[in-house]
Amino acid sequence: MLNLSVGPDERRLDSTAEWKGVSLHVEVMGSPVQVCLTFLPEPRSCRLARNAVLDFCRAHRLTDLTENAVLLTSELVGNAVEHAGTPITLTAELRAGRLSVGVRDDNPVRAFRADAEPEMLDERGRGLQVVDAIAAEWGTARHGTGKSVWFRLP
Repeated sequence: MLNLSVGPDERRLDSTAEWKGVSLHVEVMGSPVQVCLTFLPEPRSCRLARNAVLDFCRAHRLTDLTENAVLLTSELVGNAVEHAGTPITLTAELRAGRLSVGVRDDNPVRAFRADAEPEMLDERGRGLQVVDAIAAEWGTARHGTGKSVWFRLP
């Protein structure tokens, strides 16, 4: 499991097979504090991303934001796994008490919130509606070959 609370100069991933194929970059130089992980486009990446954001929130005592941050991270990474098919980069940043989480992929297809409501029994189609309802802010940005989708809390 990702460990971000071992001290200001040391950040590590426990050496478990679960984290194989995940790369990590951490900046801890005053404010902001940022962690950046890259995942393969596979279902287990959703769980790994949730756990990383959970650990990030715990390490920085963001207890009021943790549940929403984990839920929204799961929505964005799940969309990237399903639709992008490219490596996924997750960035969590704490700046002036606000948490920002971004998910970047190399698929050029734009992410958008569907205007039409899904049918009541539909199992899909609500991800970005959930992000829109919970996040203080969210958006998308294009870059080189792909896009980023991000949210901010509170």
